[in-house]
Amino acid sequence: MTKIHEALSSPTLKLLLGLHEGGEDEAHILKHGWMQHVEDRLQLWIHSDQEETLRNRRKQLHQIGTAALDAFLQSNVTGPPLDWYPADLVFPPSICSEPKKLRDVQCELVRDLSEDGEAVYKLISYPELFCLAKCLLNHESLLTSDSPSHYRWARVTVNFWHQKLLGENAPSLQETIYNDLDQSAESINSSSSEEKALRLVQRATIHTQHGFDAKARDHLRWAAEESGFEFKLTGRLGKRTKFQERDLSQLVVLAKSAGSNGSTNTPENMNGSGRESPSATKIASQPEALDLNDDTLLETTAFSKTHVNTSSLEETGISPSLAALDPSNQPTLQPLDSIILLAYASSITNTSPADGLTREETLP
Repeated sequence: MTKIHEALSSPTLKLLLGLHEGGEDEAHILKHGWMQHVEDRLQLWIHSDQEETLRNRRKQLHQIGTAALDAFLQSNVTGPPLDWYPADLVFPPSICSEPKKLRDVQCELVRDLSEDGEAVYKLISYPELFCLAKCLLNHESLLTSDSPSHYRWARVTVNFWHQKLLGENAPSLQETIYNDLDQSAESINSSSSEEKALRLVQRATIHTQHGFDAKARDHLRWAAEESGFEFKLTGRLGKRTKFQERDLSQLVVLAKSAGSNGSTNTPENMNGSGRESPSATKIASQPEALDLNDDTLLETTAFSKTHVNTSSLEETGISPSLAALDPSNQPTLQPLDSIILLAYASSITNTSPADGLTREETLP
């Protein structure tokens, strides 16, 4: 049993939804809707006169809401498919046992997720998971002044995914998301460098979704500074075809994570303790690249081995550590640095799509 399934099958959730001891509220669900049913039950369950009890219930709400969101993203975005059926955990048995009732409730949940006249993608799997996460993580009890900062970040995340599910951005959701970002700005400054870089990447992704590409690139640059990540889009001489007689300038991204020695990570590379480094293990598990088998193109760009003139580095803005990299044999990046690089590519928008690439064509 995974942690996600364990959280969603907990007695706390059964009590919250009214599924404990055979208690069912089918009539209330069919009359007022399942989301309204959850909100009504939540209002009764969350309040307590004892501060310790209230704090524990807030923690449980956050854990269950996060688990529901993770399960939804696993089933709709990242995979693999869930090996259990979420409806059995959140709906009364009388609804789960009748396919038509279940389908009607799920269709109503999809309609309830509409915002500012914008409908969500109607073919999403298990909308009950997202609706549960939306109800729990947006509850006012998680947003008090003494609540941990990650409670507000969880709300930002679920609302941002709600925005992504819509056909077009909803102004009301955008306002809510950016209000939460403003209130969480102080918590970023007090975070560790790694967490700060992660939060900056999240903010950049939100900016990209809402069309603020310049802000997104600024946040990605700050995230790179926090993580010690260096990258530069530049040119190097090389050949792309088998029949080229002279080297031509080729567009290339030079990238290097903090602490990298500039050599390619291979399974033979060991760390100081004599064991394989995590990056080496990752390289060994990567799928093998397929050959192009093209009559004209080379399998990979053949970069020339000409020496880089250090006097020109200052003019081009390339650091000596990046200039020393072999473009065809670069070191493996840390996962967060890879995300920064991909997010930077996503933030690039051509302002004249008729004369060049559209956003869809520049996505990584």
